[in-house]
Amino acid sequence: MLKFYLKSAWRNIKKGKLYSVINILGLSIGLATGIMLLLWVQNETGYDQFLKQADQIYQVNTQFKGQKNAGKAVVYPMTPPKVYSAAQSIPAIKTACRVLDNGTTTFLKAGARQPYKLSSMFVDNSFLSVFSYTLKSGNKATLWQSPHSIVMTRRAAQKVFGDRDPLGQLLDYEGTQMTVTGVLADFPSKSTIQTDVLLPMAYYSAAYAISHPGRDMDEDRQNFGLATYLLLQKTASAKNVAAAINKTWTDLGDKRFDFQLQHLTKTHLTAPNGDNSALRLVQIFMAIVVMLFLIASINYVNIATARSLVRAKEVSIKKIIGAKKASCLFNLS
Repeated sequence: MLKFYLKSAWRNIKKGKLYSVINILGLSIGLATGIMLLLWVQNETGYDQFLKQADQIYQVNTQFKGQKNAGKAVVYPMTPPKVYSAAQSIPAIKTACRVLDNGTTTFLKAGARQPYKLSSMFVDNSFLSVFSYTLKSGNKATLWQSPHSIVMTRRAAQKVFGDRDPLGQLLDYEGTQMTVTGVLADFPSKSTIQTDVLLPMAYYSAAYAISHPGRDMDEDRQNFGLATYLLLQKTASAKNVAAAINKTWTDLGDKRFDFQLQHLTKTHLTAPNGDNSALRLVQIFMAIVVMLFLIASINYVNIATARSLVRAKEVSIKKIIGAKKASCLFNLS
């Protein structure tokens, strides 16, 4: 019986080739285009969602009071190092971490002549307490315990050391021997943070002390090169935490800045100053997806309805010769 139905359907398609092609292609192209756009929308709106505590992670932005650019407030996704130390005294903050992009840097493997160009970042010891990236090897508690520690992604470790175990291996960085203490899984494509190597913030702090004699990096209120991320307590209010940071700052006698908290998952599509043009673009494409699905479906139904009128005569003949109701749905010719 199934074979008969398939043959009947195929004959029906052949009988109305033009209508069949228009109907099938219209529906297929509409659905395929809509699905591809839907996957792109899903990708754009899914940044950092994979992190276990993503709903509690915030980026601290700095607004420069009294300054505007094109009519909008001037807000940077960076903070002075002092904000990190100020955050330590706020109970609503579970932990905090600073990230400093170090760009592409040169590393030299012991005994090798050819240096390796790898992207790197300086991070605090609390990095993996804030971000739940997968540690493939190494002790999480002691990864950046020494200023001369280095943590690599699996891809970078394989590039430098091949199949050898990278733990305990030495890499020369700026004339300093750094020891590989851990290997992370490669950062997902939807991760805001992307790098090959993670260096300890203690190393940067020591270099800062040399270039700024008598000054402590953690007390610096002028350097806006670091991104600060906060992991809040589950019941904490981001608005209240921002107010607490601002109060701590104004208590120091500095009223030039206003610190704001932005949810990590929103930083990809919304600028620190609130400009959400990228988000609107994604929303427009989402609306296009819905329209494509509707148009493809309506087009299919309309053509199928028009063809059903042509088949009314065939159904009548089937009924006359005693065909069952289900059989009348298929073409007998």
